[in-house]
Amino acid sequence: MKERAASQDNAELAMEDVQKWIDENGPIPDKAIIFVNTGWGVRYHNRTAYFGTDTNEISKLRFPGLSIEVAKFFANHYNETGRRIVGVGIDTPSLDPGNSTTYPAHVILQAEDIFLLEHVANIEELPAIGAEVTVLPIKFTKGTGGPTRILARIPDSVPRNTPSSSSTSSSTPSTSSSSPFISSSTPSVTSSTPSTSLSTPSVSSSTPSISSSTPSISSNTPSVSSSTPSVSSNTSISA
Repeated sequence: MKERAASQDNAELAMEDVQKWIDENGPIPDKAIIFVNTGWGVRYHNRTAYFGTDTNEISKLRFPGLSIEVAKFFANHYNETGRRIVGVGIDTPSLDPGNSTTYPAHVILQAEDIFLLEHVANIEELPAIGAEVTVLPIKFTKGTGGPTRILARIPDSVPRNTPSSSSTSSSTPSTSSSSPFISSSTPSVTSSTPSTSLSTPSVSSSTPSISSSTPSISSNTPSVSSSTPSVSSNTSISA
């Protein structure tokens, strides 16, 4: 959807995009974290380009997100296939498009205890499938989301993407000799239900925080602290 996002305000990841990925890469595996590569991450250091406005007015936000149909597909994936999607990340300020006022992707995904990652850096460096991802949120209380570090290990057996020399990243990846780790500067991870399982971080939110300079949207969901600050997945998907 990168081409569509570049030319359309508030472009949405459509079911056609997801089906195309499945046709090319096979079924979404169990315990997958899905990363949506809209191409928006290269705008991170330009606030106006990234949020689609140079004001703090939420009504003027413009950036890509998920369609309701895709959010429902991800949320129902376990019931339909027996394979669970544990998290969804995106390289924009929110899983919902900038013009959303009801945040249906947040509501639909969190109802199924799927955690959300926003402002994710370096998605373009992930392979289409096969990276091993660890999500490390901080422990806190009385908040709607918070900073997290995301590490992606790419096994030697998985082909690597080669980012364009013209692209930029919101953080610098650290690497080892055999397995590069991609570091994210994403400032928030959200989930609706507390859990001590390593499949889901225990951080609560019902709506996205926009940025430190933009008023955040309050949450009606009680926040909890986590006794398990990390979540790991053997498989990530870059769509």
